[in-house]
Amino acid sequence: MSYANSYTEPVVLGQVLTTHDADWSVLWAYGSSRKYVPSASTLHVGKHVSEDPDKTRADEDVGFLVIEAGSTTIDGRDCYADVSSDTIRGVDNGPPYSLPLSGLGTVETAVVGLMAMDGNDGGWARLYGSSPVDGSGIDAAIDEDELSGSERRHTTEQVGYLACEE
Repeated sequence: MSYANSYTEPVVLGQVLTTHDADWSVLWAYGSSRKYVPSASTLHVGKHVSEDPDKTRADEDVGFLVIEAGSTTIDGRDCYADVSSDTIRGVDNGPPYSLPLSGLGTVETAVVGLMAMDGNDGGWARLYGSSPVDGSGIDAAIDEDELSGSERRHTTEQVGYLACEE
């Protein structure tokens, strides 16, 4: 897939937009292989079904945003986007895992998304806890289905994130 613009450090966030299939699927983005985040020259975006033994799914529409990592202003609101280090683990591994924010005050909006996939369990990035966002960081974790096991432990992953002030 080609970018519409040029990026040095792209952050890719999105979701599956339609429900043509009653079974679930999750958006993810990766670079030159599933274990690498999107780069300035390589982007793949699609959906996955983690460990669901039923791998057959109808086609779905996906929507995604690509934004340059760092500080920016969107509609007059200060925002910060970045890709985490390869340290975000599962909800059964003792989260939260903190994603640092830079230069923001009171954060109103935050989103996270899986970028690359090291583990074989699939999974998706999620905000974690009852108050996952403040001016200094975002609390996140990797969640996964329980179709082949009830545990939700997960190897380390990288996530993209975007946070904006009020």
